[in-house]
Amino acid sequence: HLSGGYLSGKVQNIQILKDRANFMLQEIATIGKVNCSTVGLVEHVSRLMPDVDANLLKNNIPSSYVSKFAATNKNEEINSTKVFKILIISGSYTHNYDFSLVYCDLLNFLIRHEDVSISVMGRCELFKELPETLARKIIRLEYSDYDNYINEISKHDLVCYPLDKNQFNACKSNIKYLEAALTSTPILVSKLDEFISVIKNGENGFFFEDSVIEQLEYLYKNRNELKTAGSRAYQAVLLN
Repeated sequence: HLSGGYLSGKVQNIQILKDRANFMLQEIATIGKVNCSTVGLVEHVSRLMPDVDANLLKNNIPSSYVSKFAATNKNEEINSTKVFKILIISGSYTHNYDFSLVYCDLLNFLIRHEDVSISVMGRCELFKELPETLARKIIRLEYSDYDNYINEISKHDLVCYPLDKNQFNACKSNIKYLEAALTSTPILVSKLDEFISVIKNGENGFFFEDSVIEQLEYLYKNRNELKTAGSRAYQAVLLN
C-alpha cells in the first residue's frame, strides 16, 4: 500500500533516497499489484510501471476512531475574545520548504494580533530564532501517540497546512483534512487536487493560493465561520 513519500530524518545523501526509491519500486514490481491512497499516486505508478496493477484505495477514518474521539468535538460557540490558536503540523523535514512559503505571513499575523498563538508540531525547523515578543506566542509540540495527536488538534481553532505545488505534494493524501475534521477543526490548506476533491472553500474548509494573510485576517474577524466549517467537515467524516 502506497500512501505517499516520507522522510524519517535529515537525509544528506541524495543517493540514499534514490536507493530507497529503487528498492520500493523493485518490491512493487515483484508483487505486481499496489494500492495507492491518491489519484496522483495511481497515475504516477502507472506511468513508471505500466505492468503493475495500481488501484485507488483512499484514506479514511475508521468508525471506531470517530466514536473514540467524539468527545473532542467542538460544540460551543467560539469566543472572539479568547486566543486564536493556529496549529501547524509537520510530518517530515520536507515541510520546511512548504512552511517557508507562508512563514513571513504567519509572523506578520502574530505581530498584528496580540491574541494569536501558533503551535508547531513535528519536524519543522522554522519559528526557532525569534525575538521574545514573538517567541512567547509560539508553542512547540513534540511527537506523540495518535490519540494525543488528535487531542492536540482539538485544542486549536484552525489547522494551517501549506504545501508547495510540486509532484511530491500532488501525490499526498487529504488525511490531514480528515484528522482535523474528526475534531470539528477546520483546515486552511493549499489548493491541491486531493483537497479540492473533499473541500468546498468556505463551507467545510478553506483554501489559499499564494498568501495566507488575507484568509487568516478574515477568519480572525469571523470566528463563527470556523465552527460552521468544522461541523460540516465532521459530518463529511461521518459519511466517509
